[in-house]
Amino acid sequence: MNLRLTANKSLLFIATPIIICIAKPFFAQSSENHNQPDILEDSRDGKRYKVMRIGNQIWMAENLAYKTPKGCWPYLDDTQYVSEHGYLYNWETAKEACPDGWELPTKADFNQLLFLIARDNKNPSKEIIQGGCSGFEAIQSGWRTENGQYIDLDYSGNYWTRSKSFRGQAWLLFIGKNGRKSYIDFADKRFGMSVRCIKK
Repeated sequence: MNLRLTANKSLLFIATPIIICIAKPFFAQSSENHNQPDILEDSRDGKRYKVMRIGNQIWMAENLAYKTPKGCWPYLDDTQYVSEHGYLYNWETAKEACPDGWELPTKADFNQLLFLIARDNKNPSKEIIQGGCSGFEAIQSGWRTENGQYIDLDYSGNYWTRSKSFRGQAWLLFIGKNGRKSYIDFADKRFGMSVRCIKK
């Protein structure tokens, strides 16, 4: 990630993708229509999110778009981006932003997610993005510097974990344009990054 995010490529997968998907939709047991994935409705604002089961994990399959009182921003400070990309959150806000019963994932949660996708000889960098087999549907929503500069829309997706790194940094999952690469990285906690919540 050049100078803005010092790369620690502790997870970088390059593999040949195969056709069969491992991700299965998380179906609500009480749902009358079992052909649709479960939907999470955030009681705070009524926004609805697709939810997917991947292995034994249950993930939001869309970026969090809950507007917190502080520490969150739409890309370019323009709310037209929120419906597709959600908000960008600093780390302290991201830790508290998920709906009740959900939480910001740990570094280990993302490691497990990438492992689950890779274990069947798939390339997680390709399968984790929109249109991939995993169902996670990651998008490249860019990020925000601590000084309010917006960077990399449609070129990188950056998802906070709640795991601290060192010296004011925290771990995140980086996903490059078109799924060219994905790895665990770290960044300044003041940066604005996307959030995907995992069920507790």
